[in-house]
Amino acid sequence: MSMHFDLLLPAWLTMLLALALLGAIAYGTMTLLQKGVARKFFVILTLIRVIVFVLFLLILLQPALTYTSQAAQLPELVVLVDTSRSMGQASGKGTRLGEVTAHLRQGEFAAALRGRYHAHWFAFHRSARPIDADKLATLKADGTNTQLAHSIDTALTHARSLGKNPQRLLLVSDGLDRGQSDPVEAARRFGVTIDVLAPSSPSSSEAPALEIVEVQSARRVLLASDTIFRITINGKRPADSDRNILIRATEDGNKVLERNATLKAGRVEDAFEITYKPLTAGPRQLDFSLADAAARPYPVSLQVLDSKYEVLILEDRWRWEYKYLHRLFEDDPSFRFWALLQRGKGTFQRFGSPDSRISLVGFPQNRTDLEGFDTFVLGDVDPAKWPRDLAKDLANLIADEGRSLVVIAGPSVGRMIEIPELHALLPVELTPDSGKPIEGPIDVRMRPDAADSPFFFQLRTADAEKLTPLDQVYPALRKRPGATVLLEALKHRNAYGNTIVIAEHTVGRGRVLFVGTDTFWKWHTLASTSEGPTPYSIFWQQAIRALTPARSNAGPVTLW
Repeated sequence: MSMHFDLLLPAWLTMLLALALLGAIAYGTMTLLQKGVARKFFVILTLIRVIVFVLFLLILLQPALTYTSQAAQLPELVVLVDTSRSMGQASGKGTRLGEVTAHLRQGEFAAALRGRYHAHWFAFHRSARPIDADKLATLKADGTNTQLAHSIDTALTHARSLGKNPQRLLLVSDGLDRGQSDPVEAARRFGVTIDVLAPSSPSSSEAPALEIVEVQSARRVLLASDTIFRITINGKRPADSDRNILIRATEDGNKVLERNATLKAGRVEDAFEITYKPLTAGPRQLDFSLADAAARPYPVSLQVLDSKYEVLILEDRWRWEYKYLHRLFEDDPSFRFWALLQRGKGTFQRFGSPDSRISLVGFPQNRTDLEGFDTFVLGDVDPAKWPRDLAKDLANLIADEGRSLVVIAGPSVGRMIEIPELHALLPVELTPDSGKPIEGPIDVRMRPDAADSPFFFQLRTADAEKLTPLDQVYPALRKRPGATVLLEALKHRNAYGNTIVIAEHTVGRGRVLFVGTDTFWKWHTLASTSEGPTPYSIFWQQAIRALTPARSNAGPVTLW
């Protein structure tokens, strides 16, 4: 501890003022004595003068008292606690979640954790959220999906935003990861080492019951077309031998289809596909179950349609992207399409399906010309040249009538900010520089939540890991609140994150997809796959179906 002074005036002047004030106090005291002031008042006045002198002296000297202390700086640690539904299953000591949270709250392990680290606590399933350490006992295993890599990324990003720099991460989970990304790679990007705390296995040697935990399928299908159901079955823990399964689907108690499958020894979870061809139109509800299993059936609702969707494509210039999209619509029996491509000033060439129900003469002029279409695809267009109020009519059809919109960016995409009705529909914010492409080759990657979306979930794992680089991307500023980024550039970014390539969101009753490149066709010509549909075909076939407007349905529906 030490004291130092920060003099307000030079030292000689401070001493002179102090002596002068002290002399004045002495003179005043002598004067009081000579006048015979009562002793009581004499003491009070003298004390007041002394206090004033001391305060004045402190103001001039400005003393400061300093001291130092030492405290140990504990290393930062991020703790991620899994709250997915699988953590509610039995372990060696109660439920999995109850067992691991007991270790974190009390005992030697909890004491060592508190003594050696400054912990930041997070709960996660699809994504991570911060929690207080005293809330561990209240956590519930009710998460719908487990995505380790995305949760690790979210937790470490949050910690960094608070100015923390954790070097280790404790992952508390049973390890049933359904994400597409590698959690180790996600941690490596932040320079963090992962430690794992896992629950113990049940003591019983009997294999636990199997259950259906998820069924994926299209929600709207065409009459008499093959529909694939992807059924995920969980066995709670590995078994020593193969387990035979009979997957059954019923409708109103009547068996619709069956399939035999096998959950291999040592596996906890696996997915199986069943193909179904609906023969009657209308709302349908299928109940999926396992024979000889006590678990409740897993219901799936779908709408079987006997009519085709109408698509309108507008392009102001000829691009390779349109060539491949045109061919895809021609080969897909679920859609009828019209395409208008500009050949010159005020002149358009028309393409379309011969069985289209719509009679469109020339370029659309008003809402009446747009009413018959379900999905609109805007290429490299300049809406400022459209007829008056056509952009407003299109926006109303999307937001109010539940139609869908696809925007495939080009050099003119930056001009869309001049049309606020259309710019407000997009899942991204554009700038005037959005029409200036970033030249490639540009490596791209799927975002963690893209694999679970209806746009990418049928893409094969091998194809998803080897996506063909793109020649160019038209950069958006950032995504809008509530939008989902499906595809992003791997090495190009701005102040808001990686450059967005594909994003989608819901606007009112409609849905909008933004594709920030016109070289997406490279996924078709340079695809790594040697057989079956290319990633280009898989994406567009799923995307157009995901964007198709929902038709009237008074029957049961499943909300996701």
